[in-house]
This record gives sequence, C-alpha cells and structure tokens, in this order.
Amino acid sequence: MAGGALDKLLTACAAVERDPATMWKSAQALVFPTDDSSVVASIRDSDMGPRSIAGSSQDMIDTIGEYADLGFDEFIVPDFTLGNDASERLERYQQFNTEVAPHFM
Repeated sequence: MAGGALDKLLTACAAVERDPATMWKSAQALVFPTDDSSVVASIRDSDMGPRSIAGSSQDMIDTIGEYADLGFDEFIVPDFTLGNDASERLERYQQFNTEVAPHFM
C-alpha cells in the first residue's frame, strides 16, 4: 500500500512542524474489478500488483477503506484498466459508483 510515501510525508511534516491533517492526501491504484480468483492472483503476482486493487466490490471497499484509515482524503480510479472499450469502462465505473463509492462519501 502507500505506507512508504505516507511515511515520507509524515516525516517531512514533522521536520517543519506542520500538522499532516491539514494536508489533502490523494492515492491512486490500478483497479481491476473481477470475481475471478485466478485473475486476482495473476494481477497480484505481476509487476503491477503492488500498485493494484483486484477483486470484488467488497475487496475494493476493504482495500480503499485501509487507505481511508491511513488518512487519505481522495482515491483516484484511472479508467484504462476497467475495460477494453468505452462502453465496458462506463459500465464498470457505474458499478464502482453504485457498489463501492457510497461507502466513502
């Protein structure tokens, strides 16, 4: 997860005596919505695994929840991993907005 970058930010804030709670913190990961455990395992074992969230809507809720617990204010979802064409990406964004996003509003 983003612990390394967040640790650097917290260290920098401490060095200049700034409260990190006063800063807007964003995170981004490659998002792969799927219920196929073999696809999830393949993504997690790949080079992009550490920068990815793969799995069901509940898996995404759990992982994004960990980011929220660390103090992140925003989670950016790029669309290029959501499907092969605009129609598929739109459908998956709508699913994300219906099933995942409401847990963080």
